[in-house]
Amino acid sequence: AELLGLFIREDAKDEALNFDRKIASVGPHIWGKPVKGLSYDAEGHVQFGRFNGRQHLAWAAAANVQYVYDAGKVKPGVAVGYAIASGDTCTGDPTMGEACNSAKSTEFFNFFPTNHKFYGLVDLFGWRNMRDLQAGLILGIPKVLTLKPTYHFFQLQNPEGRWSNAGGATVGQGWLVGNTDNNLGHEIDVLFVSKPWKPLMIQPGYGVFIPVGAGKAIAGPDPQHYIYLWLTATI
Repeated sequence: AELLGLFIREDAKDEALNFDRKIASVGPHIWGKPVKGLSYDAEGHVQFGRFNGRQHLAWAAAANVQYVYDAGKVKPGVAVGYAIASGDTCTGDPTMGEACNSAKSTEFFNFFPTNHKFYGLVDLFGWRNMRDLQAGLILGIPKVLTLKPTYHFFQLQNPEGRWSNAGGATVGQGWLVGNTDNNLGHEIDVLFVSKPWKPLMIQPGYGVFIPVGAGKAIAGPDPQHYIYLWLTATI
């Protein structure tokens, strides 16, 4: 177990002369392997400070549990997890050209993350104004291959707030379309890692995001696909 603490200070920028962010984040992190094959990891954070003249108060939590059975030549397993982070409540009338305003800054600040590893290969989600329920299977053959199909169900924590991708860029904002639905969509990822020869690693991956409800209203009805092939040779 450990207690995590982070603080960030950002002052005015050339492109945003009034920019001002001072945010502190604190929370516990626990992990362990209570029995052979079973592991867990959980953390929670509370943030406070100021952002662009507004009081900042936000929160987030995440937990993952994994079990892998060692059957000798194969290692099958299952993994489940859940992540949640607070978002802003927008006010104002978008039909009159008004911006999203809120009395307090309540969207969780994601600091400097590696969201790609945790919230889907398509990179449509970061740890802010979101809920992510995930479940996956693991099939491992030691020193040969690993296959990991994973399912995600994504939601907005605050349906009026911002939907941001893995890099923090805005995908869309619920308040602009009068959204009241939390459900964004389903994502299915398949990751394959093969080591046919000790110096060579082959890793193809594929992910598809299928929007529903708020996902269709904010970003459109079309599915989004992501595919890659990664080769590594060690000499």
